[in-house]
Amino acid sequence: MRIWLSLSLMVFMLAAVFKGCDNQALDPAEQPGSFNQAQEELTAENSSQGIVVITVDQAYRIFTENKGQYLFVDVRSEQEFADGHIEGALNIPVSQIEDNLSLFKDKQYIIVYCNGSTCDRSGHAAKILVENKIKPVYDIGGGGIMEWMYKEYPYITESQ
Repeated sequence: MRIWLSLSLMVFMLAAVFKGCDNQALDPAEQPGSFNQAQEELTAENSSQGIVVITVDQAYRIFTENKGQYLFVDVRSEQEFADGHIEGALNIPVSQIEDNLSLFKDKQYIIVYCNGSTCDRSGHAAKILVENKIKPVYDIGGGGIMEWMYKEYPYITESQ
C-alpha cells in the first residue's frame, strides 16, 4: 500500500510539473525549420520586453547547435544546483544576480532556468538582467531543469 501511494504521488507530481509542456519530438533534426529561425520569431515577438520564454526542447536545441554562444545560468540554490544542473551551466542564485552583472556583459545570449513552472526564480532573474540592459534573455519555461533531466538531456549531478 505504501509503495502504491508513493507511486501515485510521484505520477501526480510529474503531471503537475509537465502540465502544459511542449511535447514536440526530442530529435532536433525532426523539428521543422532551424532554431535560428524560431529564435528570430520569438525575439521579434518579445523584443519590447527583452525576455523570451523558450521550451526545454528549444533550450536543448540551443545547447546542441550553438555551443559557446549561450551562457546557461541556473538561478537556484547551490544545493539544488549540486542535485542536478545542465552540463556547463553557471550557478548564480537569483539573490546574487545583481552582484554578478559583470559576468553577463560580454555574452551574446543568456539562458536562465530554475525548476520550471513550479517556481519563478528564472523569470525574476531575467527581469533583473533586462532592467540592467542585458538582453535578450531567454527563460526556460515548462518543467525547467526537472523536465530537462526527465528527458535525459545532458546534466550533471554533484551530490550523492
